[in-house]
Amino acid sequence: MTALVRPIRRAGASIVGVLAVLAMALILTSLGAPLALPAAAAVPEPAVTSTAPVAVRLLSLSPEVTRPGDTLTVVAQIENTTTTDITSPVAKLSVSKYRYSTRVAFAGWEDLPESAPVGTTVQALPLPDTLAAGATTTITFSVEADSLTLMGGQVGWGPRGIAVSVTGEGTSYPATTPLGVLRTYLVWFPVADEEITPVDVSVLVPVVGPAFDPLDPVGSTPGLGEATDKTGRLSKVVASTEEFPAVAWAVDPAIVSAVARDGADEPATSPAATAWARHTLAASGGRDVFALPTFDQDWSAFAAAGISPPQREELPTGLSTWRTDLAWPAQAVPTTSVLRLAASAGTPLVVAAPGALQPDPELTYTPTGLASLATSSGTVTALVPDAVLSSQLAAPTQTSPAAARQRMVAELAIISRERPAEVRSILLTAPRSWTPTPEIAQAQLGGIDGVPWARLMPVSTLIDAPVPDVARSSPETSSTVQGALTRDELASLEATRAAVEHFAQVVPDPAALTTPVDAAALAATSVAWRNDPAGRTAAIDRLTAEADDVTSSISVVSQSDFTLISTGSSLPITVHNALDQPATVTVQLKPDDPRLVAEAPVTVVVPAGSDASAKVKVRAVGRGNVTVYIQILSPDGTLIASPASIGVRVRADWENLGTAIFAGLLVVLLGVGIWRTIHRGRSDRRASAAVVEQLENGDTVEPADRIDPVASVESIEPALADPEPSSEDGEPREHPHER
Repeated sequence: MTALVRPIRRAGASIVGVLAVLAMALILTSLGAPLALPAAAAVPEPAVTSTAPVAVRLLSLSPEVTRPGDTLTVVAQIENTTTTDITSPVAKLSVSKYRYSTRVAFAGWEDLPESAPVGTTVQALPLPDTLAAGATTTITFSVEADSLTLMGGQVGWGPRGIAVSVTGEGTSYPATTPLGVLRTYLVWFPVADEEITPVDVSVLVPVVGPAFDPLDPVGSTPGLGEATDKTGRLSKVVASTEEFPAVAWAVDPAIVSAVARDGADEPATSPAATAWARHTLAASGGRDVFALPTFDQDWSAFAAAGISPPQREELPTGLSTWRTDLAWPAQAVPTTSVLRLAASAGTPLVVAAPGALQPDPELTYTPTGLASLATSSGTVTALVPDAVLSSQLAAPTQTSPAAARQRMVAELAIISRERPAEVRSILLTAPRSWTPTPEIAQAQLGGIDGVPWARLMPVSTLIDAPVPDVARSSPETSSTVQGALTRDELASLEATRAAVEHFAQVVPDPAALTTPVDAAALAATSVAWRNDPAGRTAAIDRLTAEADDVTSSISVVSQSDFTLISTGSSLPITVHNALDQPATVTVQLKPDDPRLVAEAPVTVVVPAGSDASAKVKVRAVGRGNVTVYIQILSPDGTLIASPASIGVRVRADWENLGTAIFAGLLVVLLGVGIWRTIHRGRSDRRASAAVVEQLENGDTVEPADRIDPVASVESIEPALADPEPSSEDGEPREHPHER
């Protein structure tokens, strides 16, 4: 229920004045407010659940910018958290008229215990006669701002502490003891808006998913689906910030790239993840969006290991407007090695953690959140978040939207007052694990953009601002992060990825082999795996198995040993291809003995899922048993198959011996033929000299079976006995006896 307003009876003016002075002195004493304090307050602890008998929650405070002539309205919810009824409860609204001038003193107000002074009571309202155990009621205070008698002008404007307290009677506490106290803030603004120089506030939040293994989509999808569900963490991050175009996002492209690339559903993701990705892409228009390295790689681990991270992939067309010049290392203080790595990788913007690179403690104001840091690889610009306000965004100490909003705008009022005439830019960030309550985050961001002394601006405005000449703490030279990848693990991942990349040169579509392995190798380096080292180890094991399956797809078919009996020949080598696409490989032989020399390697195309034979020429220069190692190479000469070998029995002298024996046999046969010809004489079948002469003279020669042997002899004898002489001119020559 809502109680009726009942003004407190006022005493005489003199008594009121004395009480006001005493109250102010008591508050100042209890707060221990110094005259000059450093601008940066300590980071507040996260809100804890109160153990007070009564819980008081701020529902609304209006107007949040309270000016002269306004009516201040405060609505609070009061709950009896005990099992005992509270009788005669009374709610009081109190104001501390002291204007906070430093952030340290300001933060001390809400840390005071219930028993500490709450300031001047400006209104007291009785609650129902009995506040039953576990019961809840609502109380509304309404006070004229002018009745608060706060200072005016430039000197008077700024935040004050206000409190809602509850007293009552119970079994274990007296009526004068506060049973519950809510401490929040009122900002008194008795000046014109144009008299104030607002503080530019930039907000950058990470949009990164849980650890994901592309080789195990079934096991990884539930985590991503849960995070992108309507009540999931990523959905809350987007819901908290999408209504504020000035809020920048640092997004892991892996969780939205499938939708950005072709609009199709990613097979490995859930419907919730796909719907969330589409919604997020639509909401990213018109704001600063920074693409983190794919899968949010742990650059701190790479830097600590002295290993360069993989080169960033080109963003899909749908993400082409996203910036890629920012790195966000997951470490409390950026190390010099991380800064050097960022500079060499072409990312000159580095987000520091809240609380890092703090300004000189003697500085009495909050400087712009930029720092220029020189490295051996170039100069980088660090984006330095405000530690206190970033903590309030990440884990508000006030648990209601109205109280969290007042806490945010009140501290910004102090920052604005530190340098009233100077334009400064500050940065607020949230951790990667940020799980906001959208109503609270929206109230905080809306408050920044709804007051005269602050304005919500894009991160690009901060980046373009001048870097202040302010001394800051130095980066760390080294750091140890629990759960981060070791140098050996990173080196192993790179070796696995490189092996598949070299192997893939043998196929016409290398991406079909390298893409799954590259994605898994990048995913294994995600910052998110720090919270689950065992899960990361399992992911690396799956990656190793996948790479082994790929690189063992080309193999040498087992075959028996060879016997080589000639000085020159070819060895047939059979290669098997288990891939679903053809492979072009080079077969090279490496004998382990100089008695066998392998000629030039042979390139062969092995069909998909089949075998092919390559005949490699060899040359024997001796005799013996030789082991020949078979190497299957990619086009660039990289060994891509498991080693294999065959035995070769080199017997090249057998060929020479066989030739000699054959030649000897030919000589023997020739000699035998000549000997037989000489010793057998003329054959009866051979023609006589007379027959030959007749043939030469053209006479007819009768067949042998028609010639009379006797007549033949008689006709031949005279001619043989006395041939007729002839002269040189062919005439018959005179016989000597005829003279």
